[in-house]
Amino acid sequence: MPEVWWSDYYTWAYFEVKQLDACMRYQWYKINVFTRWIPSTKKTIILLFDAPTLILERIPTLLIPDSTRINDPFWVYAGLAAEITRLEDSAVWAVRNQVRAIETERQPVKPRPNYRLLHDIARHAIHVSETLDVATQTMKSIMLEHEHFITTDSVTEKDVSRNIHRQLLFSGNMIESLRHRSVSNEKRLLNEIQLAYNIVAQYDAGISVEIGHAARSDSAAMKTISFVTLAFLPPTFISTIFSMSFFDYSVDSGWTVSGKFWVYWAFAVPITIVSFLVWKYWHKVFPSLRNEQSQVARDSQEELLNTAKALKTRAISASGLSQFVPPEYAGFGIESSNLFSFTGASEANKFTIQLVQNLADYSGRPGSLRIGGNTQDNFLYQDDMDDFTVKENPSPVGQGDYASDRYIIGPRYFEAISRLPSNTPITFGLNMAYYQADYLDQITNMASAAVRKLTSLDLVAFEIGNEPDLYLENHFRNSSWTGQMYVEERVSRAHAIYERVLRPAGLAVDFFEGPCSASTIGTTFEIPQLVVDGIQTDVHIQGANNLPYLRAWNQHDYLYFINISDNPLTLEWVMNLDNTETQFRYWSKQVGIALATGLPYHLREMASVGPVGGPGVSDTFGAALWTLNLFLYGATLNISSVQIHMTDNSLAAPWQPMDRDGVARHVRPSYYAFAAMAQLIGSGNGTTRVAALSSDDVPEEYRSNVRMYAGYGGGALTSVVIINSKQSNESEDRKGSLTVTLSLGGFKGQKLYLSYLTADGADSKNGTVWNGMRYSDEDGTPSIVDDSVQTVTVGNDGMARVTVRDSQAMIAYIGSRLGSRQVNLNKSITDIGGPSGGSGSTGTASSSESVLTKATITFTAELTTTSATMMPTAHSIGNCMVGYHVPAMLVGVLFCVLAGYVIL
Repeated sequence: MPEVWWSDYYTWAYFEVKQLDACMRYQWYKINVFTRWIPSTKKTIILLFDAPTLILERIPTLLIPDSTRINDPFWVYAGLAAEITRLEDSAVWAVRNQVRAIETERQPVKPRPNYRLLHDIARHAIHVSETLDVATQTMKSIMLEHEHFITTDSVTEKDVSRNIHRQLLFSGNMIESLRHRSVSNEKRLLNEIQLAYNIVAQYDAGISVEIGHAARSDSAAMKTISFVTLAFLPPTFISTIFSMSFFDYSVDSGWTVSGKFWVYWAFAVPITIVSFLVWKYWHKVFPSLRNEQSQVARDSQEELLNTAKALKTRAISASGLSQFVPPEYAGFGIESSNLFSFTGASEANKFTIQLVQNLADYSGRPGSLRIGGNTQDNFLYQDDMDDFTVKENPSPVGQGDYASDRYIIGPRYFEAISRLPSNTPITFGLNMAYYQADYLDQITNMASAAVRKLTSLDLVAFEIGNEPDLYLENHFRNSSWTGQMYVEERVSRAHAIYERVLRPAGLAVDFFEGPCSASTIGTTFEIPQLVVDGIQTDVHIQGANNLPYLRAWNQHDYLYFINISDNPLTLEWVMNLDNTETQFRYWSKQVGIALATGLPYHLREMASVGPVGGPGVSDTFGAALWTLNLFLYGATLNISSVQIHMTDNSLAAPWQPMDRDGVARHVRPSYYAFAAMAQLIGSGNGTTRVAALSSDDVPEEYRSNVRMYAGYGGGALTSVVIINSKQSNESEDRKGSLTVTLSLGGFKGQKLYLSYLTADGADSKNGTVWNGMRYSDEDGTPSIVDDSVQTVTVGNDGMARVTVRDSQAMIAYIGSRLGSRQVNLNKSITDIGGPSGGSGSTGTASSSESVLTKATITFTAELTTTSATMMPTAHSIGNCMVGYHVPAMLVGVLFCVLAGYVIL
């Protein structure tokens, strides 16, 4: 049978290396190799192009094999990989030597870092890491293809092929190790750049301090000079008087005074009086000059006033608004192993069900619920396990600190989930950590059970694995685990789930969220890197419609995590809302990147303190204020949902679902923040949007604790939210408050209905009230404890003043009491409580833009704590004297003149 071309074995590979010498000169080495191996003759045709002279000189050594190795087409890459490893090693150490030289350099007294050199070295370090990343992936592809080759019938000498494979594996591991070394070089260099910047900043600060000391010394000297001058003025005046020719003193004749001394006073007194009168009445005599100067002053003052107004006035415009906040936005996460604590086992937990239903009634839909967490990566499903329990696996074989098959659940697990209110949006976590031979069967069994048994709910997505960026730490994977490997494993599991479960059920291929990660900062699990690795790559299989295995982005965060966060945990720290924004500084960037990909972003695991809250912090009213601000702040970032994670022993959970450790089930203060947010969302009937308002003009002592937001429904301004988280505990009898002036020119004469989120103090653990309501610790039902209606009428000048006590929040709703109208998501409401609608009425907006420009909000914040009498101080007296120094000097002169005359 004649030989045909497709019976040959073809390979192609590409490597690139950047070499750097001690003088910072560099050279790129590019190596392309193409091979054709003919099985029948065991001949290998090698095409090597773009190879540098350094490689060409070593070809005889690299590419002339012994007679046994030619039976494997990959013998070429065994030698070539060894040479690439040698070159990459040289490149990495060349960068390392440059970095080390900088680390050992001693800075002079006046530092002069060479930033240009530092950034040049950083550029080379990045390029070396880039080439190693590519080389690592190339080696993995070569080894994968070689593994496939070994399993074919073409292999005649298995031992030779295994030996070549071991050589390839060794080179691949060496390149991987060099890649880690190169990353270390980058981090060390970044550290040096930051150190250089800090040293220069410290030096400059030292100079500034020296200048400040010198200025203070000069100021003290000037004060001394001024005091001495002032002390000598009266004696100088007296000396001048007595040295005049009107006085004569001699030993013989004694003291004589001229009879004409009155002449001096005849001229001095009138001239002094005239000078004073000219100064006083100058602008009345010459009004045009005064008007001109006054106009200049007024113009200057008006300019300053306009600038101040520009800073203090919030013009609410569409560009500052969030996306529509979905009814399910404020939701929960239940740890997989704790499900029955919340839903009940053989008997339903009506307490939990009622609390979830309350919020659904307020917003129009139950809050999003995530079933997942660390223990989702310990679960397997068995259809014959018919108990309402999470069963310990008697014979676990999975890897991990806690075996990835530690627990077994059955159909009753999904029956318990189905007790939740109908159409509750569910994100269900699947086990990715399990990696035994039957891992695809196990994950598809669990997915199939969820799809088949959660029909009364809205199963919206699967998570494949929980926080895969921590798999190394949890020993679910080995040291080679990266974001790219996660993507590869995730895609293989998603493909199996789609083919075996989703497609037969008529569900879309993008029925997944990812990466469900924890702390991704500086890792290969950041969203941009995962996109490059293919997590959002379109799927080209039957029924996929060119969609990816990804519906939305999903990440986790906590404000504070025990044994991870390094600052002391206090309630005051949590209530400092600046800390929330600091914590989100990185995550907000991730949100922006996620939205730029065209997919929504969910914060599926979040709490004030992780993993199970902090006593005296998470279970207090202060945490409720933090939670409300979190929801509103997250909405302004266009996060599509926020889930507070719950375990049955977590103080951060909004309620304790069962009696535990001698403590009866109860509703925690943070639940009331969910109620407030749900009513605000529901007021817009599916059209609610939020805008953040600046609080820069509040008193300095409130700056870190006051946050304000504007709420919209149907395109119209409907509400203003003010959160005052300044800590004021139960024990404080006289609490401070903040008065805020709202400028609502388009709503003159309308009423603002004030709904308060309040308790006796920030440290209160019970007694919380929202909008006059309290929730039963027995069955979760709401009851009215304060039916009074607090209102403020917008004046004819468009102004309204509201007061928010320290450790309190308020929502001022325009035209009706928040929560008084039935939520109807199926009805299009264009304007709720807008300018043309009074109490209980609605208006229609011609366009959202026209409505959005009807109101501006100006905040005049003033402290209304207990009043106190301010005693005058030397500083205040000095200010008064400076303000009237000219009249005082003239009066002083007249006084001295008259005193001298009387004495004489």
